[in-house]
Amino acid sequence: MTTQVRFGIGNALEDYAKAWNERDIEKILSFFTEDGIMEYAGSGTIFQGKEEIRGEIVRIFEAWPDNRFEWPLAFFAGNTAAMEWVRYATHTGDYPDMPATGKSISQRGVSIVVTRGNDIERHTSYMDRLALMQQLGLMPEKQQE
Repeated sequence: MTTQVRFGIGNALEDYAKAWNERDIEKILSFFTEDGIMEYAGSGTIFQGKEEIRGEIVRIFEAWPDNRFEWPLAFFAGNTAAMEWVRYATHTGDYPDMPATGKSISQRGVSIVVTRGNDIERHTSYMDRLALMQQLGLMPEKQQE
């Protein structure tokens, strides 16, 4: 990510993205309010508060230890940021409803981040879970007619 714009959390968005790529759980958590929310909009899964968010981040990094993101696009409006991302990872550990497959993925998505003061109040991700499950071999590919 090349933009240097700050979006109200006191640290550049690049620092938040960098913490994810460095798998620095404590630094990621430091960006959230105590009652912050991390949500997957497609499944309706919500993690509220730093301890629940920590648990989800740990599960992600255990299932995909080489998890890496690229953020090709981000924009900002007031206390809100939208980030397009591409995730690359190898699924070597179990994740809820996804037994380890050893397969590599390339997953696209968008996250909306809303801040309160200098911290993230809500981080909501939108992604294609079906495409992920197909890449992992856990769902059949669409059949050609």
